[in-house]
Amino acid sequence: DGGAADPPEVQAEDAEPFAADCRYEGSGPWDIGDSLVLCVFLAFDEGGVTQVKKMAFQVAVDEYSGLSLQDSTAVAQTAPSSGVYAWVGTGASETPRHPLDCSNDTEVDARRDVVSCPLAWVPAAESGALVVPFFNLVVNLNEGRVASMVWDSGCLTCGPDSCVDAPATLNYSVPLTGIGSHGGSSCAEEAALKCSDGCDLTVFVTWAGTDASGRNARTAGHRFTKFAGQTLGSMYSWLSSDYQSLLR
Repeated sequence: DGGAADPPEVQAEDAEPFAADCRYEGSGPWDIGDSLVLCVFLAFDEGGVTQVKKMAFQVAVDEYSGLSLQDSTAVAQTAPSSGVYAWVGTGASETPRHPLDCSNDTEVDARRDVVSCPLAWVPAAESGALVVPFFNLVVNLNEGRVASMVWDSGCLTCGPDSCVDAPATLNYSVPLTGIGSHGGSSCAEEAALKCSDGCDLTVFVTWAGTDASGRNARTAGHRFTKFAGQTLGSMYSWLSSDYQSLLR
């Protein structure tokens, strides 16, 4: 499982959206089993001000990990109607880790190795009634360096009323909102029911590509879309009902 980065117990913190950073030592290239830092971010509007929270995790290359942003349940329970958005960034750089504008091919080419496209964790809605219980991130390596981070997603196990599209980019005007779609989607659940027992933002991480020694990463076989039909439906139901047990 993903552990807190060094220094340990990195706490969720507030930051302006374009000051979001993930500055930790180590730039690769990495071999399978080496450690690196990933930061999980979420952003939302609070009284006309965009709040960005993050938590840093130390993860091992090609290890299937679950990253949970502690105490984020409270954010979901009080989410604004404009929604709450999530993304992931790598460490070891001075470059701000605001999410990719995935409607802009030039930016995607320039920054896809350090940050992901955004996702809607709590989708925009008048009632704020839905929350996505977990996401699956695939980290693609090229000779031990991060080449891109992509969301493995889809709505194979839910109907259109519970299927949440991923925004292509975020609009940082007041209030913070998602714009467009980058083609991804996720199954959501009723927030009132899900968050009664805790619904911290959770990202499962798998790996693909080659490490610094040319070995192929193998955990991509655990990504959610590798499963289909009843198998995926059963796995989704089990994870959704007790996903926090995987993080212990």
